[in-house]
Amino acid sequence: MKKTVFVLFIAVAGVLTSCSGGYKAMVTTNKVGTKVGMSRESIWFGIGGADLGAARVAKQAGITRVATVESFVKPGLFHVTYYTKVTGD
Repeated sequence: MKKTVFVLFIAVAGVLTSCSGGYKAMVTTNKVGTKVGMSRESIWFGIGGADLGAARVAKQAGITRVATVESFVKPGLFHVTYYTKVTGD
């Protein structure tokens, strides 16, 4: 019985555990500079949309010359959170 409960616990924990991943979406020859723009959007139950465009994030941060764009995704049980980071001058 204890073994069955343990196996069930491990299976449920494995299903509820999520991993996240990120990557550099774009790198240019511009200087990285001191300005950084971040955007975070969550989508619950797969409903809705998110504007994660690098142009919007750069405009909000006052970045005119984009150096790097990074994207990061963190999935959850009922929602997914998307992050976008833009650096530049």
